Amino acid sequence: MSLNVRLLRRVRTQILKEPKQFIMATYFTSKPESYSSEIPREVPNCGTTACIGGWALSLAKDRQPSTFGEGIFGTADAAAEVLGLGDTAGDLFCTSNWPHQYRNRWFDTEDLDARARIAAERIDAFIKQHQRKKVKHG
Repeated sequence: MSLNVRLLRRVRTQILKEPKQFIMATYFTSKPESYSSEIPREVPNCGTTACIGGWALSLAKDRQPSTFGEGIFGTADAAAEVLGLGDTAGDLFCTSNWPHQYRNRWFDTEDLDARARIAAERIDAFIKQHQRKKVKHG
């Protein structure tokens, strides 16, 4: 299985385009304020936020996040599959598994634009890391 870099870059672009519609606490929600680690906000567009995995599914299937429902069990596996992540999904989908230089900055800010930039940096680093592994073993 190979990493779907194109889709991951589309996710990155979407997160930076509308930070108010990005949340890492759950795959999909219309109530970000119900998660203690999240910053309350007015959610634009379809009124539903998505995490990295949620945006991957939404973009891959060309559907708005609101069409998936709240939380949605099994989303991690489906998102990992469309991105070609295999057993590395947790390294990208769980902020607590991010390398400290991203994780610490993520938890130290409540600025949505800053969080979007941090997530974009994490995605870029993840892609580079995966590409280095592929060259080493490929």
